[in-house]
Amino acid sequence: MNFNILSYLIYLPVTFYIILIVGFTFYRNGQHYIENIIPDNLGLVRVINRMLLLGYYLINLGYVTLTISFWQPINSLQQMCEVLSTKTGFIMVLLGLLHFNNLFCLWWFREKLKTVIN
Repeated sequence: MNFNILSYLIYLPVTFYIILIVGFTFYRNGQHYIENIIPDNLGLVRVINRMLLLGYYLINLGYVTLTISFWQPINSLQQMCEVLSTKTGFIMVLLGLLHFNNLFCLWWFREKLKTVIN
């Protein structure tokens, strides 16, 4: 039995689902942060939010798909479980780090905008 193909068939749908759910949640709730930065132009806020979502999807789905090419051969069921949990856990940690990075950038941009306006 080829454990690599089975791993891919499990890994891709699980990580794509996680990325899509997290991305949609960020999209839905993140608009409020962007509205705090640009309160006067809601059309621009919606465009920026959609562009952030598109960039998020492209980066994360591309990264997940690309990492499959670097996997080592998987020879047992135990090794398959270890690889899947490690790779999926890494993606979740990476998503969290990207989220906090984005929040920091939004905060920094808002502070810079405050100093320019005042």
